[in-house]
Amino acid sequence: MTTYTPSVVVGEICVQWASCISSRDTEKAKELKEKLDELLPTMEQDDKIIAYVQLLNFRYDMLTEVAQKQDYVVPEFADIPVDSLLQFYKFYFVGQYEFYYGRYKSAISLYNKAEAQLAYVNDEYEKAEFYHHVGMSYYRIDQYTHATSYLEKAIHLFEGNPAYQERLINSKMGLGGIATDLHHYEKGEQYYLEAVNHASNFPVTKALAFRALGLSKMKQQDFEKAKSYFVKALAIPEHQNSIFGMKSKANLANILYRLCDPNAQEIYEQAYEKAHQFGNMEYIIRLDLTYYLYEKFDESLLDRKLNELIDLKLNYVASAIAEEISYYAKEKGDLKTALKFMTTAYEKRIDYQMLGGEQT
Repeated sequence: MTTYTPSVVVGEICVQWASCISSRDTEKAKELKEKLDELLPTMEQDDKIIAYVQLLNFRYDMLTEVAQKQDYVVPEFADIPVDSLLQFYKFYFVGQYEFYYGRYKSAISLYNKAEAQLAYVNDEYEKAEFYHHVGMSYYRIDQYTHATSYLEKAIHLFEGNPAYQERLINSKMGLGGIATDLHHYEKGEQYYLEAVNHASNFPVTKALAFRALGLSKMKQQDFEKAKSYFVKALAIPEHQNSIFGMKSKANLANILYRLCDPNAQEIYEQAYEKAHQFGNMEYIIRLDLTYYLYEKFDESLLDRKLNELIDLKLNYVASAIAEEISYYAKEKGDLKTALKFMTTAYEKRIDYQMLGGEQT
């Protein structure tokens, strides 16, 4: 006689699994996934639990960066039952995926749909996690008022539970990013240095804090200090082999070219290989732009690669790099080219600050 596992038992494990994923406890999350994989074949039929497991599997794939692999196929979730909580998770998790690939307006559109179902979420820390992701998405498109509002909501909830210390640090780093973008560099770096000091047990977050400090120094044209912070971030194994580690290596290659460092091309090639492994088109194009600006200047290819970023709806990236090209051309005394790319930078900055764009 077949013995069935009650769906309520599986549901309780799902709740625990979701909590571990949310708090980034990868070891415990892996244990619970293995336990669920054993129980699911024996579970009594429950379409909602099955759908919930599918959604959590997708979220787990993002946590473990499986979803960032080039050959990863995003689930369609076409058969998700009509249930408010499940709809929340569907829009929320797919929004996270869009965020990881730099499609921030698309992420916000999905988050807005998820927020319409937020009243059905009873876990305050799940809400805090959601607020964190929404805030970071608004931050990425320079909507600082919205970003600050959501990040402060997240911080208020995270502060109530020591289990979410890492997420609390991440949300505060978001505020640091806003301060940095507003050229309040000292204030922003205070957030990052505080993160470094409090993230001893969180190597991933500690590396991200070093990376943030590197980006801050990069914006201030302090390339030697930027280099030192990117090197510190990449010295942490958990960061080095991740998608964010690939980004740090790409940033480091850019810095080394600006410093005329003989190691620039080697680091560039390593970053380029990693970008292809992750299938990250944004950073493949960014690296192409670095190459055609500093290693083998080619204005026509710079134009083409900027247009490729724009085709990907990454106008905010195109704006920043066009500005970098403009400064480089100005230093070389080519004022005509400098003006051309500064005009592009201005136009693309206006484009991406308009929230009603057509990013998908």
